Amino acid sequence: MIRSVVSDITERKMSETASVSRKKGAGISLLQLLVTQEAERRRIAGDLHDSIGHGLVNMKHIIEPLLTWMRKEGPETEVKRLEIFTSILDNTTAEVKRMQQNLRPSLLEDLGLLVTIGWLCREFGEAHSGITY
Repeated sequence: MIRSVVSDITERKMSETASVSRKKGAGISLLQLLVTQEAERRRIAGDLHDSIGHGLVNMKHIIEPLLTWMRKEGPETEVKRLEIFTSILDNTTAEVKRMQQNLRPSLLEDLGLLVTIGWLCREFGEAHSGITY
């Protein structure tokens, strides 16, 4: 006695093929998302450096000669105000640079991933001195 069973697996194969296609599409979409995010980080970091950072540095270069002159000739209250102003400019410039480096470290493009990871570990260690790495 011989028995045979025949079943149509066309639907199951089509479903498997569609599932594989969706997974491949999701992988490509994730890659596109990461590439887009990195491009946006690069753009924002460049804007911080080129626009805001340079503007702050230019303001300081304009204020410093005035401050030097006022230390010799001007009223002491105005000198103090300009010293406070230049201190704020210095702090703001440092903060913009920190933001730019956190978004897209220039070391990444200049020296590569391994050097950048080492730099980030040292920076983290300095900021969190109780933690050793």
